[in-house]
Amino acid sequence: MHRRNCYKRGLFNGSMGTVRRIDRTERQLVTVFDDEEHVFAAEDLVDLSLGYALTCHRAQGSEADYVVVALPPSRLLDPSRLYTAVTRARQRVIIVCQPETIRVALLQPYADERTLTGLKR
Repeated sequence: MHRRNCYKRGLFNGSMGTVRRIDRTERQLVTVFDDEEHVFAAEDLVDLSLGYALTCHRAQGSEADYVVVALPPSRLLDPSRLYTAVTRARQRVIIVCQPETIRVALLQPYADERTLTGLKR
């Protein structure tokens, strides 16, 4: 996962890619993001991290063909967060949770309705 915006490469914070090759001789990592190959020198590796599992917040703006959502009960869970998690999948989403967790989440007010900003509506 790329961890910051890099307009020169066309990569953005949260972009997901795959490591294609590690070149120990040249001290480079060859990756593929959106079917485009990128070579990272050792000093550029700070911009990459493993992305086996992402939070919904980190995954915003990203998609994957298949997404598994682990959904523990949480007082922060509301319909908007559930929507964000589910819509990361292009083809299929699997939600792992107790049915009650989804029911409770869908009954909560949306986060933007609970946020106090000092602005009047």
